[in-house]
Amino acid sequence: MNTLRISKKLTALFLALVFASVIIATPAFATGLDFDGQAIRKTYIEYGYEITNPYANVDWETFSQYKTNLHAHSTASDGDHTLAAMIEAYYVNGYDILGMADHGTRSLPWNQRPTHNGGLLDGLAGGRNTTVLTTARYNEILTGTDRNDRGMTQVLDANEQNPANNHVLSYYSSFNTSLTAGTLETPIREVNNRGGVTVVAHPGRYTNGNNTPAQVINYVNMFMRYSTCLGYEVSGKMDGETFHDRILWDLTLMQTAPLGRNVFGFANDDSHNINEVGRNWMMFLMPSNVMGDGNVRAAMEAGAFYSSSRYARPEGVDARQYIRNWDVPAPYIANISIDNNTITVEASFYNTIEWIADGNIIATGNSIDLVEYKDSINSYIRFQLKGVGGISWAQPMLLKLIETEVEYLACIECESALDFVSQDGDCYVNGFDGYFCECGYSFYIKIYETIGHELKLVYDIEQRLWFNICSKYGCNYREIAEAPVFSGTSPSQLNAFLAKSDVELTTPGSGGYGIAAGTTLIVPEGRTLYISTILNVRRGATLHIEGTVVVLEGGRLNSDGHEDAVTGTIVITAEGKIINEGYVEIAQRSTLTNLGIIANNGTIGNHGRFEVRTGTLFTQGVVTGTRTLAIHRDVKIMPPT
Repeated sequence: MNTLRISKKLTALFLALVFASVIIATPAFATGLDFDGQAIRKTYIEYGYEITNPYANVDWETFSQYKTNLHAHSTASDGDHTLAAMIEAYYVNGYDILGMADHGTRSLPWNQRPTHNGGLLDGLAGGRNTTVLTTARYNEILTGTDRNDRGMTQVLDANEQNPANNHVLSYYSSFNTSLTAGTLETPIREVNNRGGVTVVAHPGRYTNGNNTPAQVINYVNMFMRYSTCLGYEVSGKMDGETFHDRILWDLTLMQTAPLGRNVFGFANDDSHNINEVGRNWMMFLMPSNVMGDGNVRAAMEAGAFYSSSRYARPEGVDARQYIRNWDVPAPYIANISIDNNTITVEASFYNTIEWIADGNIIATGNSIDLVEYKDSINSYIRFQLKGVGGISWAQPMLLKLIETEVEYLACIECESALDFVSQDGDCYVNGFDGYFCECGYSFYIKIYETIGHELKLVYDIEQRLWFNICSKYGCNYREIAEAPVFSGTSPSQLNAFLAKSDVELTTPGSGGYGIAAGTTLIVPEGRTLYISTILNVRRGATLHIEGTVVVLEGGRLNSDGHEDAVTGTIVITAEGKIINEGYVEIAQRSTLTNLGIIANNGTIGNHGRFEVRTGTLFTQGVVTGTRTLAIHRDVKIMPPT
């Protein structure tokens, strides 16, 4: 009887092949293991990303989204309507956060007249109507008592600073420069020194959209020097002056991101009258919106917001007809999640999502696998959503590519088969905790994954490098006990036999053993049926494999049938497997459905339907025939060379 010898040989093949797929899932297994020279250490590079996510502290399930504008003007500077009128316009349009950033004007509580520097601006404001809110109305707006308790928070000390040839939005600082006094750095530095934050306003007005290297490096230096300068106003008014400011944003990120410095993109109305409300806005992501709770500033500094616009000319978005028509929303981001190296976006009111790196659209869709696009990505990724109601820009995520050299172990190439295998061909087991090398076979090991209906080669091991199998991963080499011989004729007797122990089927005669129509032979989980004769699964019969079927050398497993008849069926469950050293035939109109594992060292003759659903097919032998081999998603295949 050859059960022991064949079982050991097949176990070695089966485990070596299984291990070839395991190595991808647990690539670091080799660390700290000691071998006796029969193995060599090989390496491959595993890629991953360290991601700095501005939304990391956002709880998308419990946080609310607050509509925000941080750049508006009134008759306190060069606006057409009073401070009170502008505040009311934003309130009635459903805004939750407002910064009235008049030129050279420090925004005090809205029931107080704002203060500004002397000179032209002071004279202009002093000679015009600068009506403020009453104290009662101010408190109503803050608390939202006439808007279902949804108040509108004021950003204090909002100010559009006006140094020569640059404008800077500042918040939470009393500093106020004189009109045209100083340089770009002046308000950024002074506000920083006083504990406030700044944003570069509509830079395209001063670059004329040229974005020359000298212009870009000037802004880069400001961002690197002052962490409280949070970003650019990348969309404002009707995108006239900000037309090229998303390009400037990317050009700046290309230099700051490798140094770990993020630059956020803000979108504001830059409104000067009530008819300009609702062109651009931001959605701040916060747990609450109460005046003085610090959440607004925290979201600004973390980048926990996204920006939206009705009009973005370079991106091909024109939703101007929906300005102040809030029934047609701009794209709305509901969640951003990161799983290993994949970023996924959940959103609504959009038609497309575009992923941008170094100013280029590198991918579209709800998610991106960063490793897949590593050749197109340097130090940041951002995305934009386009829809009928406009466009929304998420804040950039900073990226650092991590390359890890992963070790695995392979047996050295055998100079002679006798080096590592015994005279009778059984696998040689060395003395090191169950590790062994099998050099009795010579083939390539290739690992495939199915992408849709196509196979994609994901790993290829060079010829004649053999894996050590480690017992800690469940790949234990063990001798299989002698199985009792069954020579009966009744399927019910065989079912009862298999329920108690392993069985070797050795029915005498050339016809072998048959499972009759209407009967089912069950190989239970944990049991093994060895076939050294012929087992026919006749028309209308079923072989249901939950355990293991080993077709020994000289054995044969047939699913019987004819072109015009109901045929036999072989089903392998997720826990089951066939180890084939002999011959498995799928006859015409027959079906072999595999949810488990087939380890093939013999021949599979396919004339029916060979369906591999969610299981695994390891084949060093031959799969031949003229009928369908159906490979479903998530199946791993080891094809013959």
